[in-house]
Amino acid sequence: MIVGIGSKAPAPGAVIRDFSYESESSIKVNWSSVTASDLPITGYVLEMDDGLGGPFVKIYDGKENTQLLSFEVFNLEPKRIYRFRVYAIDVNGAGFYSDETSL
Repeated sequence: MIVGIGSKAPAPGAVIRDFSYESESSIKVNWSSVTASDLPITGYVLEMDDGLGGPFVKIYDGKENTQLLSFEVFNLEPKRIYRFRVYAIDVNGAGFYSDETSL
């Protein structure tokens, strides 16, 4: 078992839309990294709802990839508004959620 002594990982920056890539049924989203944390960040997890106000589900699990701060989301239904949030992971697990973003 590996455990670190430190505070829960802070929230990353809110998810934003990357307008350089989009189609009728897909978008690319970005978030900013955690810059101040007691323990090293090991990755990020991105969650999204179904565009109908349903529960959040994990759509990207980057537990071991601190470099990836974007994700392309496919198979979206046109004219729906989807909610996104992201959190950082450190040796102790999940950190705080970012603010929710509706796109």
